[in-house]
Amino acid sequence: MNNLISNNKQRTTINILTLFILFLLINIYGFCLSPISYKSNDPMFHLYVLKKFKCIDNEVIITNLNYDEYGYLKFDQELKNKQGKISFSFANSVPFSLDGSILDILYYIKNEINPLPFTDLNKDENHRRERLRYLAFKRLVKYRQEALPYLNEIINYLSETNEPSSYVREEVAVAVRMISDENATISGFGRRLNIYFTTYECKPLIKIGGLGDVAGPLPRVMTNKMGHNAHVVIPFWSQIDEILKEMPHLQCKKLDKIPSFYIDEHKFDLYEIIIDGTPIYLLKCDDLFKVEKDFLGKIDDKQLAKIRSDIYRKDLDYEYQQQIEKNYNEGKISLDEYGRTKNRIHPENALRAMYFSRASIKAMEVLSEFSGKNPDIINNADWQTGLIAPLIDQIQTEQNNKYFAKTKVLETIHNLAYKGLFDPELWKYTGLNKEKYYKRPDMMDGEAWGSGSLMKMGIVYSDRDNGRLTVSPQFANEIKTEEFGSGFNGLFQELDVEGIINGISRREIDPALSRNFAKMSLEVNEIDAILGVNTFLEGKHKNKISLMKKYGLEYDPRVRKPLIGFAGRLSEQKGIDILIPVVRQLLRDKKAQFIFTGAADPGAQCKEELKKLMKEFPGQIYWTGGYIPEEDVLHLYAGLDLFAMPSLFEPCGIAQLIAMRFGTVTIANPVGGLVNTIFDFDKFTDKGNGFCINSTPGVPLNQGDLLNALNRAINAYSQKDSWIEKAKWVLKQSDNFSWENSADLFERLLYRLVGFNIDHKQYSISA
Repeated sequence: MNNLISNNKQRTTINILTLFILFLLINIYGFCLSPISYKSNDPMFHLYVLKKFKCIDNEVIITNLNYDEYGYLKFDQELKNKQGKISFSFANSVPFSLDGSILDILYYIKNEINPLPFTDLNKDENHRRERLRYLAFKRLVKYRQEALPYLNEIINYLSETNEPSSYVREEVAVAVRMISDENATISGFGRRLNIYFTTYECKPLIKIGGLGDVAGPLPRVMTNKMGHNAHVVIPFWSQIDEILKEMPHLQCKKLDKIPSFYIDEHKFDLYEIIIDGTPIYLLKCDDLFKVEKDFLGKIDDKQLAKIRSDIYRKDLDYEYQQQIEKNYNEGKISLDEYGRTKNRIHPENALRAMYFSRASIKAMEVLSEFSGKNPDIINNADWQTGLIAPLIDQIQTEQNNKYFAKTKVLETIHNLAYKGLFDPELWKYTGLNKEKYYKRPDMMDGEAWGSGSLMKMGIVYSDRDNGRLTVSPQFANEIKTEEFGSGFNGLFQELDVEGIINGISRREIDPALSRNFAKMSLEVNEIDAILGVNTFLEGKHKNKISLMKKYGLEYDPRVRKPLIGFAGRLSEQKGIDILIPVVRQLLRDKKAQFIFTGAADPGAQCKEELKKLMKEFPGQIYWTGGYIPEEDVLHLYAGLDLFAMPSLFEPCGIAQLIAMRFGTVTIANPVGGLVNTIFDFDKFTDKGNGFCINSTPGVPLNQGDLLNALNRAINAYSQKDSWIEKAKWVLKQSDNFSWENSADLFERLLYRLVGFNIDHKQYSISA
């Protein structure tokens, strides 16, 4: 017995000592540590919170936390806003601070946290109460099934309390939409839609380009902010297993209740990961989605190599087209004026897309059966899932299928350059009636230049009205022209197409919450200082110096010279062939220094040109030789003065939006989404957010116009005081390009698609 007591004492002492050591380690390493996850009842969480922060809703956080079925309560030192308030979440990242019964929450809203009469003395307290009311409605959303009986009481909340905050009023509207049943249409609120996004990429699981940037955050905003049921369907790429090891808070589970199914000889299993409350469904088929080789050139970072693996197998397309060219030169085949077979994708890539599209429809069917919720809208992305549109059309016109009877199909066009052209011999794998869907007199079919086209099928067979979306208003207009329509301009002159700018996540890309480079903010208060946040000017300077040191560039504090960067594919589309000669001239004139990051297309000459520049101008230019980790890319944006985007065409562009978040000024060719996001600085008012190349519409971009724009920017940079104001203004303007803003427009489009027109900005909350 004594030994047992002694052992218990020893264990207690060891546990206390362990907690103390852990606490010391946390304080020593502070915010340099990776995110830490605790269960809500973990005393270390409370100890750390109470020691480190004074939070406006501390009373609620500390006393009312529970462990959620989806995972640990995650306290991430890097996810807090600039006032130092604690941001925390479950594995699904839906924020809340209130727990308890619905009646308790309603009582709390009405009696404990109503606004006070407004005076200067009550200003901070009203802000605190506003935040708590907002979080309370977030909690009601979390309990939406339990809250349904109290729906009228929630709707009447504003008329009873005269809620002064538009911030809270919007959250009330979201709460009402989410709590109401699936088919209810409440005046002014619309209804909750069941939306499926089908895509090859979804950040953070797999991201190669713009598809991943959209399919990651947009569905989560549609779920958590707009109140809809959003789902994502992607292939279970072989790299995802490795990526998940780096993200232990994400739980990937096989849906055992849904049996394996076959499409021809290919076996599919369905898995699920919940991220920010949004289910990501992964179709596992090792025959199709196992990629063993990385084709993106030199990648130094091991983790990035896993993430950046080229799931499109562009090497196969390149080799395939090279072989066709060889056969043509040897007289083995002939090409017409369109080069019929020359631009086809490799059969392996075509088959992968076809089977993924067919399996996605089967997955949506079985999910509808188990959930009782049929898809209202299927949103497909580019050629990879373009086949879904005609397959749904075939189901609706030829089959008595209850799951898709009322489903609307929306095709999102990110890049028309890739059309998914394939050999017509492969048509038998599409699952489509060739007589009906391959070739028609009106050209509204799946044929393009003697090939099948997955992209064209997505465009033509999505819903006739409101069924096509591209990623900027300008690009929606451009693709109707011969210059930008890529051969499909005639289609877009006959079919409606909408343009909505992509957004960026302000939570994920925040200059005040960086991990491996200097934090910075336009306004730094006492708490910011404790958290290590620099003023904008200090942070920008530190990041520039550390960036130059990392890549071996010379730094001379006596010389004011801008650091100009480029990040992305080193391809003709991105203007790299025009940019490199201009860079050579600026280096020769000692006007600027440069950093390039990104991988080149197969066979591209620009790789050798960049290597030559590095040898010719050591310490003045650096190319990373390939893609770099995302944190390093953000460091690049944070340290640059100027960012070059001389794209020949740019459907939307994300890079310029990220650059703006760090006060980095963009030099852009005014095409596509760059027209809608980058505006030239007015020489009289200084309003604007970048420098636009004075190119002529319909005329290819030339080196002279690009050089003039770069020189204008370099001259502006030489005027230190006015430049600082420009950079600060750019950072302020970045708030205009959030996913929340884009989701408002996206929701309106979806409502038009299903036949329910609503102005999302004009709620009738007292209905």
